[in-house]
Amino acid sequence: MRSEAGIDGRLRGRILSAAGTRSSHNHEPAGTPQTMANHSPTATVTDPRGSVPQSPAEVRALQQAREERERRVTARRRRRLRQMRLRRLLVLALIVTFPLLLTEGLGHRPVKATVGDRTVWTWGHRSLASAVGKAGLEPPRGDRVDVRGRVLEGGGGEAALPLVGGRVVSYATPVRECRRVSFERGEDVREPLEAEATLIASATGEEWRDGWKPEYLAGRAAVAGIERTERGAISGAICLQERSTAEPIEGGAGAALPQRRCLALTFDDGPNGETTREILSILDEHGARATFFLLGDCVPGQPDIVREEIAAGHEVANHSWGHKQMTRLGPQGALASIARAERLIQDAGAPRCRWFRPPYGATNAAVRRAVLEAGYSIALWSCDTNDWQLPGADTIYRRIMAGARPGANILMHDGGGRREQTIAALRRAVPDLIAQGYELVTLSEMTALTAGDDAGMILRTETGMWRAHLPEEPIAVSVDGVELTGVAPVLVVDGKVLLPAPLLLTALRADWNWDAEGQTVTVNSLRGAFRFRLNSALVSWDDREVVVDVPPMLYRDTPLIPAWALAWAAGAVLVERHVGVASLNFNLGAAAPLVQPLQD
Repeated sequence: MRSEAGIDGRLRGRILSAAGTRSSHNHEPAGTPQTMANHSPTATVTDPRGSVPQSPAEVRALQQAREERERRVTARRRRRLRQMRLRRLLVLALIVTFPLLLTEGLGHRPVKATVGDRTVWTWGHRSLASAVGKAGLEPPRGDRVDVRGRVLEGGGGEAALPLVGGRVVSYATPVRECRRVSFERGEDVREPLEAEATLIASATGEEWRDGWKPEYLAGRAAVAGIERTERGAISGAICLQERSTAEPIEGGAGAALPQRRCLALTFDDGPNGETTREILSILDEHGARATFFLLGDCVPGQPDIVREEIAAGHEVANHSWGHKQMTRLGPQGALASIARAERLIQDAGAPRCRWFRPPYGATNAAVRRAVLEAGYSIALWSCDTNDWQLPGADTIYRRIMAGARPGANILMHDGGGRREQTIAALRRAVPDLIAQGYELVTLSEMTALTAGDDAGMILRTETGMWRAHLPEEPIAVSVDGVELTGVAPVLVVDGKVLLPAPLLLTALRADWNWDAEGQTVTVNSLRGAFRFRLNSALVSWDDREVVVDVPPMLYRDTPLIPAWALAWAAGAVLVERHVGVASLNFNLGAAAPLVQPLQD
């Protein structure tokens, strides 16, 4: 604070100075030189702080100096404020990063690692993969090879395996745990396989004695052999050719399978107004029957067409509501789509549908479960004319005739767009098929005609012969203590039980797939990837080929797999009991060694 004495002194000086100035003005006579000097342009002024006279230029200079001082003071204050804020930010950053710096600098010190033939420095907690990248190494990968082992793509196989002391480690292992790493070349990857299989009608004893004279069937049979060819999907090289034949057990009702040459014409995406009516007219003209897979959202407004299809002896089936891909809807969405379409179809006057064809043929385990719960059978096709691409009537006609064989299921469309080409091709194909001796029937009629009532089968392959018969007593099958219903058909071979693979694998919640074209069942689990070839003792297990004592079999159009093999492939444990009634119980989630014999 300023003292009162100082203030009084300055005030007194200013007062005296002002009084002196007034007195000088009052005592000078007017017009004197002194008075005129005071009013001249060069007159001096008195500094208020004292009696020192100053010119206007000096006043301006003082004012500028004073403003400059004020600017410097302001800048200094702002600079100090910025420095203060920066210090606060640095302190805050240090508080936040100090634990990390402590961990990085003290807990994980830099280490020297030898990766392959190179030495790198890196933090000890970093992964081996980062050290490999820092060293600029490219560990030797395996190759992609064809089915015969020839290299298709160098380095297209599995990644190299890192070794520490001869032990395989992960690329995620911290460097501090593997300071000296070598690499083992990655495994080769074989190209994917493409399989083609043709069903063979059961042969009589005379045909076996006179030589193999199979009649090829693409449809369903209670007992059927298989001719299979497997080749590389990239190279096209053939790696497997095998044939098997099956006969009904003598005395069975199915010993004489029907010899009628039947095939099914199926139409998707209807009803479609006059297009569907023209197709009905062609079929009616030649006494042919077909199966129409209806879209639920196309039925309202056209119930009369559905009734015409039923009245003419044709079969209607479910093709979902809205033609959505079932594999993207999930189990509940698939069930809702099927049920919605079913209600609309029945409201139009049709009986409950037996068949369901998934749009685009897209299926997976969830879709199969949904279809099973809804009480349908999945119907795909053996010949797709691709008429929806509008390739021309002649092309559609040639595809129909090329796909015609006993038991064939030929796919066409009566809805989903313009179908003049399909109608034109059908006008030629229907009479030509009948002239070749084919009977055009519904899908249900065809499956009933080719399904006999035999008591078992005799399977012959190039590696052996097996006699399979129906069980003499009922067999109860359960999963985790819950008994399954509708487990049929069941066969017994050399004391081992063969069960329907679709039903059991679904109940075991396995990741499985049924390839009707190749007649194979694939199962993926923690125990590996399994590929069961029907009517063949050769089973693929990961990259190995093993021979099983009892092969999977095709019986009544159902893939049957030995119970022990189902349990092993699905990651379950099989418990067999014979207390009053024979029972098989699959326990999920338990680990057990493989007890059934396998031969490499």
